[in-house]
Amino acid sequence: MLAQITGRTRGRLTPDPSDVAETLKAEPTHELVKTFMHQIVERMRADRSSHLAMLELRLMATRNPELHAELTRFFRDELEGNIGFHLDSGLPGDTMGMVLLYLAMFGLMVDDLTIPELLAPYQPERLVDEMVSRLLL
Repeated sequence: MLAQITGRTRGRLTPDPSDVAETLKAEPTHELVKTFMHQIVERMRADRSSHLAMLELRLMATRNPELHAELTRFFRDELEGNIGFHLDSGLPGDTMGMVLLYLAMFGLMVDDLTIPELLAPYQPERLVDEMVSRLLL
């Protein structure tokens, strides 16, 4: 059942391949990475319930070893796939920079999902730009 839930959620949260291909027509610069990160935030805001469901599953996994193992595999595959996509696309940065960007984006998204007023004074869109510029050398 968990595999069905994560699979369905992955399908809802994954960008349309034609949109990704169109975005990749641009030069592989920091600006392109910023575009991808802004698209992630836009998709999260457009489908908040799916992202909240995944966050709730993460919390449930702290009390359920079987769920923990399954989610660890799921999120590891997602992270490794994202790093591979980034590096294979010739985008700036390295593996460690991508992991740091993942952590920063995850924190921004959790706050935007749960307490959006917290980051409002710092302009989340500007924060995304700064994260990319500072973390991907």
